[in-house]
Amino acid sequence: DPQSHNPLVSLATEPEPTDKDRVKAWALVVQEALQSLGELGDPAALDDVLPLLDNKHPGIRQAAAQALVGIARPELADAIKPALQHADPEVKYRAALALAYGGDALGSSLIFSDAAAKVLSGIEQLAAAVTLGSSGEDRLITFLDSQHEALRHAALVILLARDLTMHDGTPARCLG
Repeated sequence: DPQSHNPLVSLATEPEPTDKDRVKAWALVVQEALQSLGELGDPAALDDVLPLLDNKHPGIRQAAAQALVGIARPELADAIKPALQHADPEVKYRAALALAYGGDALGSSLIFSDAAAKVLSGIEQLAAAVTLGSSGEDRLITFLDSQHEALRHAALVILLARDLTMHDGTPARCLG
């Protein structure tokens, strides 16, 4: 519901309470609000989410980074790119994922690194390869050798579907 944007932003940007007994509950509310903003996918939330990438609470940083993935659009790439230099791996790799989901290949070397595999799931990396189009096709093909059967099958189906829809009468590759 688009009407939930303003209340979610209010919850996500609520200042940290001074009472230490309330900080844990506050952090959980902020994280849930950020998760919901990401699910809402409204790019208008970007200006409210970006400052939270530097929050002192790791859970809030991670939730903000995940929200960034949900709200990423091609026109927001320039605002997201500085997060690729972030010290927190959650923020850095999710920023790269957000760029890929927006069609920008700048962070692709980060997404498909061994270090990123500790932060990003295989399905997130597979989705990045798909959204990057032709620049992610080599990475998509490497998923055919994944140790995870579901990823291998998903990659095969995606490649077959791509070949079917982009078929021009001349075979481009043999999947055997």
